[in-house]
Amino acid sequence: MDAKAWLVEIKSLYRQYKKNCERAAAQVSDDDFFNSFGQSPHSIAVLMKHIGGNLPSRWLDFLTTDGEKRDRNGESEFTAEGEHRSSIHEQWEEGWHIVFETLDSLEPADPGKDDNDSRSASFCYSGNPT
Repeated sequence: MDAKAWLVEIKSLYRQYKKNCERAAAQVSDDDFFNSFGQSPHSIAVLMKHIGGNLPSRWLDFLTTDGEKRDRNGESEFTAEGEHRSSIHEQWEEGWHIVFETLDSLEPADPGKDDNDSRSASFCYSGNPT
């Protein structure tokens, strides 16, 4: 698959992932949204909050920086106390906005880049850690 087709496929796949998660979350009541299920200690709210916080850290400037950003407080993502469904949704949307903004900014030549030996698009493009 050439890089241009790969970018189109990745954008489509990530939009589908986001949509699937949102459809699942929409099926539960507010109480269930904030309650953990089964053996998982995390609720849907906490998972969505964590993903919303993790995505910017991983996708912002990912061609030139290595993962975790200094301003991220990942531990705070694992609690939803005092949160509302709407605030979780805002964090979720902010994270995904970064992903799609980044994907939209990529050029077909970008997937092979690996600046500063960072984990870059070459990781995603090849499907294997470099």
